[in-house]
Amino acid sequence: MIMKRFLKYAIVILVFVLLFPVADDAQTIKRQSSNKTTSKKVPSDIPNNSSNKTEQSKRASTNKTKKGAGKSVIKSSSNKSNQTSKAHRDRIISMAIDDMIWIEGGTFTMGATAEQGNEADNDERPAHKVTLRGFYICKFEVTQELWQAVMGQENPSHFYGNPKLPVENVSWYDCKNFIQKLNRLTGMSFRLPTEAEWEYAARGGSRSWYYKYSGGTTLSKVGWYDDNSDGSTHPVGTLSPNNLDLYDMSGNVWEWCNDWYGDYSSIPQTNPTGPSWKTNHVIRGGGWDDKYPGNCRVSNRYNESPSYSHYNLGFRLAASSL
Repeated sequence: MIMKRFLKYAIVILVFVLLFPVADDAQTIKRQSSNKTTSKKVPSDIPNNSSNKTEQSKRASTNKTKKGAGKSVIKSSSNKSNQTSKAHRDRIISMAIDDMIWIEGGTFTMGATAEQGNEADNDERPAHKVTLRGFYICKFEVTQELWQAVMGQENPSHFYGNPKLPVENVSWYDCKNFIQKLNRLTGMSFRLPTEAEWEYAARGGSRSWYYKYSGGTTLSKVGWYDDNSDGSTHPVGTLSPNNLDLYDMSGNVWEWCNDWYGDYSSIPQTNPTGPSWKTNHVIRGGGWDDKYPGNCRVSNRYNESPSYSHYNLGFRLAASSL
């Protein structure tokens, strides 16, 4: 009986001894777990290497993402776009420079020459001798793509849809502004042609064949006007050029000249630039909407205010040197 009781107490004590260390280990694990958990909530003024390392890693990762996939990529894309845009602009301007044709200087009769017949107006008289030094003039009227390459996306034209259409609806002041920007971009000295240069080039220069229109006697072959234009401008250079390889000097769009509009004199002139001041500037060549073919003759003159613009009026580049 006593032995049974002893064994019973011994078993109880043994169980207690065995259980006590287990409980202590559990408390230790619990404390460690608690300490580990609280370590995530270290106050900001207490340094914590593990936390800082994690945050630094996170920030580095974030910065890397922002710089690599954000700003630098956008910048790279923007740079690529800008480079493409600049390359496109430079290519178009380079093509325009290549299209400048040297016109040998010489002497010609300006105004109402015999082939103009009875169509010549009073302001084309008297016919008179003019001597010009050599100069450059563009084989084409300024196109919409060239205008936009220089001026940006702005396109003042009434007719659009083909970049090779002549720019129109531009005033004399607009043309001067365009030329100033073009000269800044290229370092060159483009300008509008003088009235005398324009007529000399339209006639074929020193090799003139004395045609009524620039390049021939049949307007429909060399110029767009009311009978063949179908009510709009046409891409430059699509009809026949004159003997200097200049296109559309008769028809398509009227073209601004640099000169103020004034009366002619019978006195021979050398490199004339027109009156020192008048109210209107000269326009030449006729346009797509002219019902009267005589408006497209090489000696025909007209004039408009420098602030005037219309969808039958554009311009052509000239230069003294390149």
